[in-house]
Amino acid sequence: MNVARLPPPAPSRRSLLALGWLNFFVSSLQAAFGPVAAAYLAAQGWTPKDIGIVLSIGGVASLVSQAPGGELLDAVKAKRVLVATGIGAVAFSTLIFYSWPSFLPVALAQVLRGITAGILGSGIVAITLGLVGHAGLADQIGQNLRFAATGGVAVTLTMALVAYSDAPWGMLVPIAL
Repeated sequence: MNVARLPPPAPSRRSLLALGWLNFFVSSLQAAFGPVAAAYLAAQGWTPKDIGIVLSIGGVASLVSQAPGGELLDAVKAKRVLVATGIGAVAFSTLIFYSWPSFLPVALAQVLRGITAGILGSGIVAITLGLVGHAGLADQIGQNLRFAATGGVAVTLTMALVAYSDAPWGMLVPIAL
């Protein structure tokens, strides 16, 4: 039986650029949260111990969600919808975090963020594979990482400028990014 080889996918420039910007914004969303969360909770009168506990809760949720998140991604055909839902869940958890800065709501928001982390990274890789195929995956992952690193630097510089200026609206910057 002779199996014909399919030509490699040829994604549009627009699709690859959208994928890059997705990496930029997801990275900036994730990079900004930890330091801003700790500073915000400290400003709300939280102890360093309690801040460490809730941030650790999110880390554990992220770790535990990796395998089930991968299984979910394998089972779902609409990976873009799943990634978009994950981004919405991160936004919702951030809203909970800033609206109700008490231990239980913040811990639940951290669990939601952690579970979402088990889907976002793998989902972006799955979308990348679907766009470029196996042959182009390594090069495109490098491109994704360049966008992600740029997003991390952009949000870090923005946070530094806001902190340096001592602007009262500084806590809104990570939400906007």
